[in-house]
Amino acid sequence: MHRQRVAAAGAGREAGWVALAALVIVVAAASWIGLRGQTPEAAALAPYQIDARTALTPAEQGIFADLRLVALELDRTAPLPGPDELGAEGLPPFVADASWRARGGHRWHAVDGGYVGLSAYAEVAASMVLRLEGEGAEVWLKPTHTPPAGLDEATLIAEGWKQAVTSFSAGVTR
Repeated sequence: MHRQRVAAAGAGREAGWVALAALVIVVAAASWIGLRGQTPEAAALAPYQIDARTALTPAEQGIFADLRLVALELDRTAPLPGPDELGAEGLPPFVADASWRARGGHRWHAVDGGYVGLSAYAEVAASMVLRLEGEGAEVWLKPTHTPPAGLDEATLIAEGWKQAVTSFSAGVTR
């Protein structure tokens, strides 16, 4: 009788090749990311500008977003409605609802070229200006109880108001 010895198939050698292949893939991917990755560049802001994403309090961010939406809703061909009319339509931040005090308790006034909201609680949110120019809109803020002398850019800058701007880059995740 003839006997032949057959060795069991070893998984050790195959597992070694699989581990090596996985290591090569991980190293290649890490190298690719390292070479192609770009650090997000912060947009250069003028001295009178602040980043609305990082420099505003939560209350100010909410009012900023509301003002930008109001600017889109307004009919620029007609005379601007007063803050009371906007509040009656339920448009924040002009309506004095439950969140009004928690967001600074602003008293809004229509002025030539926009709206001025003076904060009753400057520690919660600064006073704000919605400056409407053509089809564009700008939001300016300053922790004060005094309205600006005018809504032109030079006056706002001279009086220390800051323009809240948004800039989007590859690093923006929220």
